[in-house]
Amino acid sequence: CAPTDDPPASSLRLSLAWYTAQPLAANLVASLRLHDAFGRLLAQCDLQPGYGFQPSITWPAAAWTDDRLALPLPAQLPDAAPYTLAVQLYDGLGETRLVHRLGELDWTATTLQVSPITAQVTLPPDLLPTAAQFGNVAALRGYRLTYPEPESVAVTFYWEALGTSRASVVRFVQLLDTAGQIVTRGDGSTVQVDSLPQANSYPTSQWAASEIVADTLLLSLAGVPPGAYELAVGFYPPGDANARLPVTLPGGATPPDRILRLPLSVER
Repeated sequence: CAPTDDPPASSLRLSLAWYTAQPLAANLVASLRLHDAFGRLLAQCDLQPGYGFQPSITWPAAAWTDDRLALPLPAQLPDAAPYTLAVQLYDGLGETRLVHRLGELDWTATTLQVSPITAQVTLPPDLLPTAAQFGNVAALRGYRLTYPEPESVAVTFYWEALGTSRASVVRFVQLLDTAGQIVTRGDGSTVQVDSLPQANSYPTSQWAASEIVADTLLLSLAGVPPGAYELAVGFYPPGDANARLPVTLPGGATPPDRILRLPLSVER
């Protein structure tokens, strides 16, 4: 990361404004992050606000603090626009204090244009149908599977926010075998993704009632043998993966393991 008066040739220059209702007791680190349409991290810059000259313990209460930062970009961005730009604030223990999406970037000819993100309230056509309610947070209204790369699958969930909630929950996705176990690759890693929706950029606590949230993630299928599998999806409170939100299926059935299972066929 470089000061904005001497940023890399390929970078995003940002003007931010921070606000706190009361003085902060600890310095926070700002993390700028750019993800592609499949949720993959393309660029990240972690630093104190103002490049260390505006530590958060000096921010005045009930007032705005202006800041200017630059996010260096890779020499070549993948063809997976639109890209999502987000910012996080976290403390010295790594605990996230703030997550906020700043906008979307898309190509106009050979130029990247930034546009604000607006809430969607309608579903796109041609979704794989499904229905399930997760606690009082979200309902799954459909999903879509694509295969953008060899040995990978991109799944997009279309959530409907059931109301405004101050609580934020983690969304998890797992690949299950016919025995109901999480698939393990040859290197010992599991086929599983746990994060806030939209690649850790859009907490459920920021969703508006009745908003439709498209949540895309990329699962690597490298080392997974061909066959029939299931995608398991659910939610849990941060830090407590065992306290999953209850799942209610059409007709009122409630899976005891509190996950929704979706079919997935792996081919070569």
